[in-house]
Amino acid sequence: MCGCGLDSVSHARSLINGREVKAMRAEQESRADEPTRLKIARRAYELWESKGCPNGCDIDHWLQAEAEIASAEPESVRAPKSAAQ
Repeated sequence: MCGCGLDSVSHARSLINGREVKAMRAEQESRADEPTRLKIARRAYELWESKGCPNGCDIDHWLQAEAEIASAEPESVRAPKSAAQ
């Protein structure tokens, strides 16, 4: 025993369940971010096309799109996750 009062099987199950819960939460957060990521990707593509499809500017286009999307969203949507929790 590790001192938690559970036998080894119960302890292993609780650890596995804890990992599963963390994985589920991460997946949910990822899904919540997906609409914004898609908006950014679409806008970055539009910027890339509008500038003649240059090579090597993908990060610049992504950052510009990210800034545009962030400024268009309400403050409550842009708040960091740690502040919202």
